[in-house]
Amino acid sequence: GTSSSQFKDAKLAELDASSAVVAFRDAEGGAPHAHGHAKEYKMTENLMSLSGDSFAIKDEHDRTCFKVEGKVLTLRARKKLFDGAGQQLGFMVAKRLSMHGRTYVCDAQERVVAVARKAHLFQMSAAAEVWVLREPMHLDKVNKHETAGRPADIRMGGNWRAKNFLFAGKDDAVLGKVQRSGMNARNLLGGADTYFLEVAAHVDSALLVFLVVVCDELFRDED
Repeated sequence: GTSSSQFKDAKLAELDASSAVVAFRDAEGGAPHAHGHAKEYKMTENLMSLSGDSFAIKDEHDRTCFKVEGKVLTLRARKKLFDGAGQQLGFMVAKRLSMHGRTYVCDAQERVVAVARKAHLFQMSAAAEVWVLREPMHLDKVNKHETAGRPADIRMGGNWRAKNFLFAGKDDAVLGKVQRSGMNARNLLGGADTYFLEVAAHVDSALLVFLVVVCDELFRDED
C-alpha cells in the first residue's frame, strides 16, 4: 500500500499533449476533459439519490463539472457519467464473475474505452490496473486479448482504509491522487463519502473521476 508520507510526497507528473492519457473524446477526436494544467475536484457522494449511489463533482472554483449516477455495478446495472451541463459522457458496467472482476468504462456510443480490474486475486493491499483501449469497441467484442498483450496504462494503488490512493502511468508518473475525507466517513455521514481528487495536466479528468468510483466499488468492503 501507499503510506501517508509517500502519498503526501508524490508530485503530479507534468505531461505534455504528446503523452496525454485520454479515454473520452469528442466527435472531432479532441480531449475536452484533459486540461493543459493540473485540476482539483471534490467528489461528494449522495446516497439519498433515487437511482442509488450518486456523486456530484465540483472543481476548485466550485463549478459542477461532472455527475455520476447509478446503482451498485453489475452487467445490467450501470453507473452513468454526465458533464456539468447534464450531457451523458459514458457509463460503466462490471463483470464480477471473471477471475479478477473486470469493470468496463464505456463512452456515450456504448463503446468500451477502458478496462479496469483488481491487480491480484488474493492481494493484501488495494491495487488495480487499467487499460485504455487504443481503438474503442463495443462491449460484446471486448475480450481478454485487449489487455493480455501489454502492460496496464494506469496502475491504481494505495491504502483505501487510510484513505489515500495514487494513479500511476508509465515510468511511475503520478497521473492523479485521491484522498477520502474523515474517519470512517461512511458511518459518520450515514454512508456518504467525500473524495478530493487531483489530476495531472493532460490527463483525462472524466476518466479519473470514473476510476475513483471504480475503486469505491472494488474496495468498499475494506472499510
